[in-house]
Amino acid sequence: MKLTKWNQVNGGHTVAFFTVEFSNGLQINDLRLVQGSNGLFVSPPQRAYEGQNGRRYVNIVWFPDDLKARIQEMAIARYEAGGAPPEGDIPF
Repeated sequence: MKLTKWNQVNGGHTVAFFTVEFSNGLQINDLRLVQGSNGLFVSPPQRAYEGQNGRRYVNIVWFPDDLKARIQEMAIARYEAGGAPPEGDIPF
């Protein structure tokens, strides 16, 4: 598993957008690394829709907790390294 298409941004709570690529070729685009009140966390891709109470967002990909934790660990490490990719792949 590796992070690709890394794009750090300035301003707002989102600090980076990225793609996760698995060894079998599956790619999940548009994940976000977000600076929250309790630190950095990964947000899965979302789509917006207009609901009765205004604009709402729904996650379009669900990750098991252990996988999300691994993705989050990788994303935070890359962000703290200034966006540079790590050496090699992390097997999944």
